[in-house]
Amino acid sequence: MNYPYPIPGTQQGSSRPTFVADGTHKLGSFTMSVDTFVGVTVDYSQLAPAMNMVAVWFKIKPGGEPALVANNAVWMAGTPNVLSFALRGGIPGRSYDLVINTRGQSGGVRTDVLTVNVEGGDCGCAAPMTPTYPPGYSGAVSGDGSVIVNTSPRFFVSGTTPVGANVLDRWYDTANGDIYDYVSNGIFSYWQLATIGGGSSPVSAATILKINPIIPDGITAVFTLTTVGGTPVNVVGSPSLFVSVDGVWQEPEAQFLAGGDQINFNQPPAVDSRVFMVWFSAPTTPEITDGANIVKVELLNPSDPDGITVTFALTATDGTPLSIAGSNSLFVSVDGVWQEPTIQYVAALNMITFIAAPSADSSIFMLWFAPPPLPAGP
Repeated sequence: MNYPYPIPGTQQGSSRPTFVADGTHKLGSFTMSVDTFVGVTVDYSQLAPAMNMVAVWFKIKPGGEPALVANNAVWMAGTPNVLSFALRGGIPGRSYDLVINTRGQSGGVRTDVLTVNVEGGDCGCAAPMTPTYPPGYSGAVSGDGSVIVNTSPRFFVSGTTPVGANVLDRWYDTANGDIYDYVSNGIFSYWQLATIGGGSSPVSAATILKINPIIPDGITAVFTLTTVGGTPVNVVGSPSLFVSVDGVWQEPEAQFLAGGDQINFNQPPAVDSRVFMVWFSAPTTPEITDGANIVKVELLNPSDPDGITVTFALTATDGTPLSIAGSNSLFVSVDGVWQEPTIQYVAALNMITFIAAPSADSSIFMLWFAPPPLPAGP
């Protein structure tokens, strides 16, 4: 009997392996060469009850560099519920679990697992060797982590972001003299600012201090600020104070002014409003006298969220050039829910990558806590 769809199982050497989703949620396995670019198809049309698929996102386990990458996911035109995506890379000789998460139009979510085996003997390259340590040395693993091995770190020199970097690579940005390290948090890999142009270390992060609640009366516009821990407040520049009224971010200098231990609202907060404030005080660096500079950020193309894409270019609403040094310097909320940096997203330079693709109708709000400008020289 000729089956119209392949039975899930092991496939090897196919230019476009096809798998059928069923009640087991296990698609089977596929063996690929490390030097190939493979198109993979997953057919969801045989599910009962039927699901009208509208979104997909991937998770690949384990991590490591060079990473196994799944991208270019599309629902094939004319064949509803048939997914096509590209697969490439990986460490020779390693087996991966490619976790495919899909969402139906009615909101239902399902997870299917495809085992991907990367060959190591037919590409002319050798699998990285496990590092060895002297007797008595405990090694570099903390007990709850992993080691990423790069057998040949590279040093890039260019004015544009290098493509195809591996963990432990370095990049000298000829555009501004900055130096970046390519690092990983076990889920994402990204460029992390290591040295600011001119040889100085990165500007240390501002100290984040929570301001005690104020009591609005609907009339008063000027309030004295105190911190929860008792640290004296000395705000130098309104942008170093984060203020929200009833959950709505207040734009510094447009909706309030702050200096010393005082805040002056353009419009007095209503008597029943809830005001939340955080002060980003100056780091203990002699050259810096102000806290972080809060810059509102948005997607370069606000129509980008499509439920599939995870990486987006960013732009500042006031035109400030973006040079995000790390995920922790970016505040991100999706549909009003705060996203935890390095866990739910990573950010560097002018890019952000989410672990799960934001839905097509999601509302994304972002603030960049940029370092304050250094004072001009004599």
